[in-house]
Amino acid sequence: MKVRENLIVHLFGVPGQERFSFMWKIIARGMHGYLFIVDSSSEDRVKEALGMYNFFRENFPSTPHVIAANKQDAPNAINISTVKTILKAPYEVKVMPLIATNRRSALFVLVTLLEEIKTYLVEMSK
Repeated sequence: MKVRENLIVHLFGVPGQERFSFMWKIIARGMHGYLFIVDSSSEDRVKEALGMYNFFRENFPSTPHVIAANKQDAPNAINISTVKTILKAPYEVKVMPLIATNRRSALFVLVTLLEEIKTYLVEMSK
């Protein structure tokens, strides 16, 4: 995805089902950050994502990331503070509302991730 003339972002999707867990480390190799998208249409769906989120936190502990609570337009969507609690996300990790079918919503989340990566890289260069 071309964000600006001199900034191209490569996005790779990783299936969240446990049966695909063998792929997670392979696809994540060399990543600068990740966007953890969770289905927030029910507490059960968020709880299902906990194993995968823990995997990424344990295997890539210093990698910048943002959690995107998708399906915030669903009638019974779980609020972002509850998503953060269920996933036991660290205080500093941003949890954002997302409606993936809405371009503006998706870009806002992506730009937030890019800002987190930039902040991390600046801190690492000090």
